Amino acid sequence: MERRSVPTEGEVIATARLIEDVAEAEAIHEAWDGLAEASRRPFCSPAWMLAWWRNARPKGASLRLVAVREGEDLVGIAPFFSIRGPGGIHELRLLTSRTSVRAEPLAKPGMEVEVASAAVDLLRTAKPRLDLVLFEGGPTTSPWPLLVHNAWNLGSAPYRHRSHPTLAPTLDLRARDYQEWFMSRPSHFRQEARRRRRHLEQQGAEFRLAKNPSEVAGALDAFFRLHHSRWQQRGGSRVLTDRVQAMLLEAALLLIEGGRFRIWTITVAGEVISAHIFIAAGGEVAYWLGGFDQKWAKYGPAIQTVLKALEHAWEQGDERMDFGAGPQEYKYSFAEGQDVLESVMVAPRTPRYPITRIQLTPRLMREYASMRMSVKLRDKLNRLRRGQA
Repeated sequence: MERRSVPTEGEVIATARLIEDVAEAEAIHEAWDGLAEASRRPFCSPAWMLAWWRNARPKGASLRLVAVREGEDLVGIAPFFSIRGPGGIHELRLLTSRTSVRAEPLAKPGMEVEVASAAVDLLRTAKPRLDLVLFEGGPTTSPWPLLVHNAWNLGSAPYRHRSHPTLAPTLDLRARDYQEWFMSRPSHFRQEARRRRRHLEQQGAEFRLAKNPSEVAGALDAFFRLHHSRWQQRGGSRVLTDRVQAMLLEAALLLIEGGRFRIWTITVAGEVISAHIFIAAGGEVAYWLGGFDQKWAKYGPAIQTVLKALEHAWEQGDERMDFGAGPQEYKYSFAEGQDVLESVMVAPRTPRYPITRIQLTPRLMREYASMRMSVKLRDKLNRLRRGQA
């Protein structure tokens, strides 16, 4: 499906195309990746998103990706998929939903309104007709939920609900080097970091960044083992499924050559005791997930691995480190700033809108209750849902 704007004299024709086949999406890989780099969105690269689509997409999902061109140039990408959600609601979600945060459409600077309008123009007539658009785990500064909300306004504004706010600690790497930053940390942190580093080195520890396909495969195997071992006593990992593991291997092989898939490990006597994954684009480095051997916990292997990744990011000339969603205490050992992430749902006022609102009621009630219960109780209920209590 394709739509063209009507140009004025001397104006370049803008073309929007709905892509429903992954092979066609692959054909614009290079231009799409250029938008991800320019937007500094590591988790919006086609290597990451399409690896997720091929390996980890939910059952019943259909690709609904909109590519917007101005002449021959790709100026925008809206990487959505559709799926039948709870209560039969036809939902539109962003690729990598529930696997990584900060996923959003991309646009050439100054073209955001045009890209949002073109995407909505195509998506509102796609089959099946959509009831709900979800933006999950995006920064509150993102313009996209409001742009889509406004573009879908057909005389009566869509319903918009914002929820699930969480903090994402960050660190600006500009204007100083690693040593200057390290010396700005509290003295007890510096002393502990140095002491534990010495102990690890006395044990023969080696810090390694995987740099080729063979090294990446070995590091990922170790990462899988360490992460699952850490979560085994807590009912298992909800993030690192077999399908996500396959996605990671594919994405790694596509991104490793440009230094954008970074898996750092600590090895002692030939055994990996810590492994952590970072994804980079346009000067932004985003922490995804990690794991370490509990037997080495007294040496702080996770902290030591992140410190090494930070030092390398400074050496590479990167500009910011994003430590991911969640205000865990250890992240503030490094971070000096934070973003607020949230989820936003937009429900267009179509003929099915009343049904959509009714079907959304239980979901909103669970959200309301969840926000008011303790973390301990929330974890217990999650285990009960998985049959692991």
